[in-house]
Amino acid sequence: MTVKLTGPAFDIKSLSKDDQFVGMSEFTEWSYLVTPLLGGRQNLNLSVGVRIKLPGGGEETRYYPVLDKTIRVRVNPVFSIGRFLSANWQWLASALVLPFLAWWWKQRSQRGKPPPDIDL
Repeated sequence: MTVKLTGPAFDIKSLSKDDQFVGMSEFTEWSYLVTPLLGGRQNLNLSVGVRIKLPGGGEETRYYPVLDKTIRVRVNPVFSIGRFLSANWQWLASALVLPFLAWWWKQRSQRGKPPPDIDL
């Protein structure tokens, strides 16, 4: 049998072979490590099929689909925000730290100056 898990909004790593023999007395498992790349509602596509060797065809096989299913997934917004922050922390830090440092430097440099004269 062949099992494939795909989805454009996910990073999918197969932890097992896509093509595996399914026996009557053995347990067969397909495992995947799935990491979302985008938040919100996304789709995973599961395709299951049978590979059959053709008689007289040597090693050539033919694929027959058995199941094609779309799995709807809702990605947790907190996970998406955390992923964004971890990927863009340099930009966020500079956007917050640099204006603070400019304000702090301006406040520090103005402490020793007398207040401006007001002419009436």
